[in-house]
Amino acid sequence: PEAGGLRRFGTTGEPPEGTSIVPYDENIPALVYRDKETLVINDYSNHPLSVGYHVQRGVKSIMAAPIISGESVVGVVIVNSFDHNHFTPERVSLVLRIINGLGSLFETARLEDERAQAEQESRESETRFRQISENMREVVFLLDHGDYEVLYVNDTFEEIWGQPCEGLYENPMLWIDAVHPDDRYRVDAALDNQLSTGEFEEEFRIIRPDGTTRWIFHRAFPILNEAGEIYRIVGIAEDITERKETQERLQETARLATIGELAAGVAHEINNPLTSVLGYSEMVLNNKLPEEVAGDIQTIYDEAQRAAKIVQNLLFFARRRDTEKQYLDLNSVLIRSLEMKSYDFKVSNIEVVSQLSPEIRRTMIDEHQMVQVFLNILTNAEQAIHKTRGRGQIGVCTAISDDGIKITIKDDGPGIPSENLHRIFEPFFTTKEVGQGTGLGLSISYGIIKQHGGDIWAESVEGESTTFHITLPVVVPDEIMVFRSPTSASRINTTRHLLVVDDEPHIRDLLRKYLETERYTVDLAEDGQEAWRKIQNIKYDCILLDLKMPGMSGQELYQLIQGISEPLASKVVFITGDTVSPETSSFLDSAGNPVLTKPFSIRELEEEVLRAVLKSDELAASIMPDRPVEQSNGRDMS
Repeated sequence: PEAGGLRRFGTTGEPPEGTSIVPYDENIPALVYRDKETLVINDYSNHPLSVGYHVQRGVKSIMAAPIISGESVVGVVIVNSFDHNHFTPERVSLVLRIINGLGSLFETARLEDERAQAEQESRESETRFRQISENMREVVFLLDHGDYEVLYVNDTFEEIWGQPCEGLYENPMLWIDAVHPDDRYRVDAALDNQLSTGEFEEEFRIIRPDGTTRWIFHRAFPILNEAGEIYRIVGIAEDITERKETQERLQETARLATIGELAAGVAHEINNPLTSVLGYSEMVLNNKLPEEVAGDIQTIYDEAQRAAKIVQNLLFFARRRDTEKQYLDLNSVLIRSLEMKSYDFKVSNIEVVSQLSPEIRRTMIDEHQMVQVFLNILTNAEQAIHKTRGRGQIGVCTAISDDGIKITIKDDGPGIPSENLHRIFEPFFTTKEVGQGTGLGLSISYGIIKQHGGDIWAESVEGESTTFHITLPVVVPDEIMVFRSPTSASRINTTRHLLVVDDEPHIRDLLRKYLETERYTVDLAEDGQEAWRKIQNIKYDCILLDLKMPGMSGQELYQLIQGISEPLASKVVFITGDTVSPETSSFLDSAGNPVLTKPFSIRELEEEVLRAVLKSDELAASIMPDRPVEQSNGRDMS
C-alpha cells in the first residue's frame, strides 16, 4: 500500500501496461485490503469485479487474501486458476498457511527495521549525550538502579573529586567515601530515599585526596522502563564552593549591618552624655584639687574613657564601608584589636604579653580589614586555650624585618595537628564542632594579607603552641605632609570669634566654658535656623557644627554656608556621634572638613579649632599636628 493505491509487487505473468499501481477503486485487491478478509471466486468470468484481461487469458477461479503484519495489512496475494471451482477448502487452507507465513516474515522484517532504527537513534542520542556531558562543568553520571553499577561518568568527576573516573567504575561507593564525616548522615538519608524513589537532592562537603574541602550540590532522578519500574538513575553533581563562600559572606555582611544599625542608634544616645562627662571631668582635673577629690574625678574620667572605647570598638567593627587604606601605625591597630578582646581574655584566664616595637614605620593599610585579621587569629587562640586548658598566654610582637613589618602572634594552646596545618587557610576548613564556625575566618584573613602585598603562615608544635607570622610591606602614600603640633590658643595674638551649633545643651555649655577659658569669643545656637541667622550677620573664625539636629540638619546648614562663602565653609568643624551610616560617611568624605567624633577630648577639640582658626592666617603649614596624613583625604584619620 502507498498513496494512490496498491503497488504491484510481483506476478507470474506480464502485467498489462499502465497497471503497476492498482488504485483504491472497486476491484478485488482494494476490496480485500480494505476488509482484511480473504475472497474466493470459483466462477470468475461471471463475477462483477472480474477483469477482461484475466478472463481473456482463461482465468476461471481466483483467490485473494491479505498479508497481515501485526494489525496492519501490508499487501494482498492473488492466486489465479484456469479451472472452475479450483479453490476447495483444503486448497484455501493451504494457500492461507503460506500467506500467513509471509505475514510473519513481514512482521519479523518490520521489527528488525524498528530495532535497527532504535539502535541507530540510541547511538546518536548517546553520542549527543556524551558530547554535551563532556563539555559540562558539572559531574554527569548514569547508574544501574539494581546494583548501583556506574554505567557512565564524565571527566569532571576527576576535577572535582580529585580521583580518577576508573576508580569510580571499579568502586561505585567511591564518591560517598569522600563525603565529610559531619555531612555523611544527611547523604545516607538521601541515599535511602533514592533506593525507593530514585530521587536524590542534597548539599554536602567532600574531602579530596589532597585534603582540600569542596561543597557539592548533588541531584539525581530515575529513568523508568516500560513496566514503570526504576532501572536507571541519572544525575549531576556541581561544585558550589564559591557560591557557598559568597553566601556565608553575604550573611555575615547582613548580620553586621543589623548590628551596625543598632549600634549607631545606641552610640548616638550614649556618646552625647559621655562627651559631657569626659569634657567636664577633664576641665576639672586641670584645676588644683584636693588629692582625694582629684582621685575621684580621675576615676570618673577613666571610666568614661573606658565606656567610650567600648562604644567606639562596637561601631568600628559594625561599620559598613568599602575598602579604605590609610597611612597608619600598625601598633595602634594591634592595640585596638587587643582592647576588643580584653574581656574575653579576662574571663578565659588568658594573659596577653605585648612587645610592640616603637621603630616600625607607618604604612598604608585598611584598618577595618587588619583588625578583622588580628581578631580572627586572637579568637581562635582564645577558644583553643579555653577549651583545652582553661588558662594560658598569648604573645603579640611587632618588629622591623627585611620585608618591612613583621607581626607574630603566639599562643600556648594545644597546637594544630601536622596533617591539618597546611589546610588552615582553606575556605570552610574547620576542626570546630558543627555550628561553632564557618571555616572562613583564616581564609578571609589570608586574602586580606595578600591584598595588602604581605604574607601569612603558621607554625605549630602539637600539644605546646601555635604561632602565626604576618609580614607587610611599608607603603607610603603618594603625597604626605608633616606638620608641627600646636600647644594652646595663647599662640594666637588676637581674640577669635567662634560659633557652636548643637542641639544638646550640656555639650553647648561644655564647649562654651572651655573655649572661653582659651580666650575665644563664643556664640551658641541650638539649631540650624538660629545658626544661619547669626552667620549672616557675624563673621566667624570657626564654626563647630553638629551634624544631626532637629529641623535644619548640620549638612543642610553647611551647604548654605558653602553658597555664601567657601573660605568660611572650610573652617567648619563637624561634630557627630554617627560614623556608621553610609550617608554620614559619604558626606564627611566629600566635604573634607575636620571631624570631632563624640565623645572627644578637650585636647582634640583644641587642635581642631586651632586648625580652622589659623586657616585664615595662612599659618597651617607651620603649626599643624606632627603626624603624616593623606593629602587627598583632607581629614586626620589617625
